[in-house]
Amino acid sequence: MEAEELVVHWNAFNDPESGIDIHRVELYQQTICTTAPLDTGSLVQISQTVEVRNDTKADFIELNLKTEIPYYVKLVVLNQAGLETTAWSNPILLDLTPPEIGPIKDGKQWTSDVLYQSSTTELSATMAFANLASQLQCTPIITTVTFATSLPTGWVALDGNPQYDEETGNLISQYNVNNTKITATNLQLSINAMGTATEFGGITSDMAYIFEGQFSIEIQASPGENVVTTYTVAENVFDIVETRQLPTVEVQPSTEAFDNSTVTLTIDPNSNDTTDVTRAIEEAKKNAESSFDVSASESALDRNRSFGVHIPGFPVTKDAKVVWYALFWAKDEGDSKKEWVELGSNPTTAASTYRIQISKVESHPQGGYNLKLFVNDVYKAQFTGVRIPDAAATAVHVSTINNTLFTPTAGSTHSAIVTKVVSPLKATKSCHYGTAAYDFDSQIKEIHVGVGNASDLNDNIVPMKLYNSRCRGCYLPCDQYSCSKACTESITSDFSIFTISLKSKFSTWPPNNN
Repeated sequence: MEAEELVVHWNAFNDPESGIDIHRVELYQQTICTTAPLDTGSLVQISQTVEVRNDTKADFIELNLKTEIPYYVKLVVLNQAGLETTAWSNPILLDLTPPEIGPIKDGKQWTSDVLYQSSTTELSATMAFANLASQLQCTPIITTVTFATSLPTGWVALDGNPQYDEETGNLISQYNVNNTKITATNLQLSINAMGTATEFGGITSDMAYIFEGQFSIEIQASPGENVVTTYTVAENVFDIVETRQLPTVEVQPSTEAFDNSTVTLTIDPNSNDTTDVTRAIEEAKKNAESSFDVSASESALDRNRSFGVHIPGFPVTKDAKVVWYALFWAKDEGDSKKEWVELGSNPTTAASTYRIQISKVESHPQGGYNLKLFVNDVYKAQFTGVRIPDAAATAVHVSTINNTLFTPTAGSTHSAIVTKVVSPLKATKSCHYGTAAYDFDSQIKEIHVGVGNASDLNDNIVPMKLYNSRCRGCYLPCDQYSCSKACTESITSDFSIFTISLKSKFSTWPPNNN
């Protein structure tokens, strides 16, 4: 059936007394599919009347038919005496597209596609069918963690991990559980100076599998010079948390004095000395030439697939304006990526939502995932082709850049305030393992199956044959005109799985074609 043309046939009418004179044919439409009895008075005529003599066919052309709209044909038959009989067709629905077919997986499990089967007399495959469009909406399932009264199950406060000055042996910094406090509405991670040492607050979660979806945190960053609030997802989160390094870029965005400078720095992996880092930064400030980029090789990040956001607690000056930044970064086994993004407002005075959206990239040469950063639902940056870890822990902590000593301003508060953390959960719906076959216009009627030994030889081993006839279920209003309530499956949020099993009457499989 085409959207521009409709050909109508009918059985021959007869009149034994005066004979049939003329057929008058008209096309009508109903505004919506409805379960109410047909009310011909509510139909709208959409064609001119076609008069037919000595034939049982009429052709309506130059139409603009729509899907999900029921059409009706009205036929008025007159005899030679001028008497007439009126008949209405059943509803006619438009379907312009063939069924969409998802993957056909070898074996009897939808969750995997096997390469080998052990039987010599049977071949099995599995496919899926969707009856409703909502069953194809494969939105990731998420878990939302809020903080009130106590840390949720699976989360712990960071404690210890002291860092010492190699020359003097004095304590430089450490985590302290007392710097992690739960109130009735949120989590507070503080940073403070204890003599010559700095104490940090932080939390980390249990390891969990990584899935497509969104990782996000609602947080108000801690203020303070050299202070950074970090939200990290990493396969070995302690490598990053404990070294307290910013990944790849070791300092905040440049001020006007070194907007155009470049420094590439290699640090001895066995040394904790930051003197060379400081010296390189100072040189960068003095020698402004290209983009400012201080890189640390062989850092913990280089051994760790991870991604996250770092939020400095201080602004920088750009074009004579005060600008607040966050660093979006990602690291896989082959590369590290980073991008500074402007926040538009002070992240230390009000909470913002930092959301990293993860989606699989089929078209990228190396595969991997897209990582998109949104701040308060505003798109900021994107990395493509990142090979993220299969499993990772989430960490949130407040620390200083490169273990720089921190001196709090008298009377000031230096705490990050966390309201909630959102992470995707493991797939529990069939759609996470593949797309179902579907046809929402007229539903899938039949399944024909054959066996071939090449993708372009669909049935050279076993010819195609009807394997299964599917009855039409009553799922949508337009289904009611031809559906069978007896075969309607119970509607669930997931689609149905269908196993195909072909058994040979021969002792070996595939059978000999000779």
